Amino acid sequence: VQQDIYVLKRRVRYLARPNIKPRVRRLTYVNTNGASLRVRDRADKGFPHRNAVFYNTEALLGCFDSMGLNLRARWNQQAYLANALEDAAQWEAAKPENFVFSDQNVRVYLAEMSAAIEGITSVPASFSTGPTRALQH
Repeated sequence: VQQDIYVLKRRVRYLARPNIKPRVRRLTYVNTNGASLRVRDRADKGFPHRNAVFYNTEALLGCFDSMGLNLRARWNQQAYLANALEDAAQWEAAKPENFVFSDQNVRVYLAEMSAAIEGITSVPASFSTGPTRALQH
């Protein structure tokens, strides 16, 4: 097919590259991964497919710029951050009980995300970094 395909890459892998590349004019993977919330089980085994990965919005918007699509004119960073924080809360609530966040910087990242959203002054109490099941405000 005579088309250009852009894949917004948020993980390490190049998903489906061998299957797509021969079928299109151009295949471009754009690294749009930002912060990620990684989980491990209590035996310290990681599960990358269960991680929550957020967009690097500058890379995301830059990708659309390169395609000639000006999303910046309508982009609402506050709305994006609010939705990302809500998604993170839902992700945290849905993760298996035997999984914990593997990074101690999770609290800092979520606090920074929250601080960037007008009107939010603390991280949702549901977020956990381990056995305590709650973050300090």
